[in-house]
Amino acid sequence: MEWIRGSFVVSDDKRRLAVPAVQTLLQQSYWAKDHSLEKIQKMIENSFCLGMFANGQLIGFTRVVTDKVTFAWIMDFIVDEKYRRQEFGSWLMGCLLEHPDLAETSKGLGTQDAEEFFIKFGFTRSTNVWVM
Repeated sequence: MEWIRGSFVVSDDKRRLAVPAVQTLLQQSYWAKDHSLEKIQKMIENSFCLGMFANGQLIGFTRVVTDKVTFAWIMDFIVDEKYRRQEFGSWLMGCLLEHPDLAETSKGLGTQDAEEFFIKFGFTRSTNVWVM
């Protein structure tokens, strides 16, 4: 599935995701900046992903762990620093939320620095998540 706005494209085609480009983007994050190419390759293979491209260059990425029926946990959501605060993140989130593979699922995520962004889309804080 693809969404197009001028020279910008959001796509769920994993074949478009070059692992080194995903790694470069994730190096801008606090949660995945040290992931190896091998780890990122496995993450992509085993998850639902969307890539956002500007003239063919990866500028945004989101990865979701899901059964495509009941739950979807957003593991990665990132837009290149050069494209932030220009509504690209909102467009990427909108594509994720309307994608037919995820539209009916309950969604969750964890964040340390983007609460305001996710609140805009209806996410609320829950205190019943357990981790190990």
